[in-house]
Amino acid sequence: MSSIWHDPDLTHDADHEKASGELFSLDDKLTIAQVSAMGEALWNLNNTYHDLARLAVDRIPGRQEMDRFLNQCYKLGFVCRDGSDRLNDPDKTRIDDFIRVLEQDLNLVSSLNLCEIRQVTHFLARSEKFGDSGGEYGSGIIIYFAQSGLAAAFAKRLQS
Repeated sequence: MSSIWHDPDLTHDADHEKASGELFSLDDKLTIAQVSAMGEALWNLNNTYHDLARLAVDRIPGRQEMDRFLNQCYKLGFVCRDGSDRLNDPDKTRIDDFIRVLEQDLNLVSSLNLCEIRQVTHFLARSEKFGDSGGEYGSGIIIYFAQSGLAAAFAKRLQS
């Protein structure tokens, strides 16, 4: 496993920031502070939802934590204006299929690069926001992400 701190999509330029409200591109490099903050947001998400039993969506505690996580995804550059439901690999792998593979072997997360992590978090945040059929409680994909152990695995990867 190579360190995330040597990823080519990471910049050590602390002044590399976007204007508030401006969406990032997958081509934009992220700062160490952004990556560290997303790692922390993933740990918080994991700590809130990982051990919950499957609950009815309208009874989910900690909705504030999910809202914080989603806001961080946008603010820190993990939701991108050019993100999609497919990876940028040669096969254009569907991200939901990719997530299923990762669920089967959480150790695979340790080999993900920053762009792949951003593509998955983009998919999760957009699915949560737009996959709720207009309901106020979201689609549940973020909670499932935490319960599956992937949120902790992604957090660990972003802090390695």
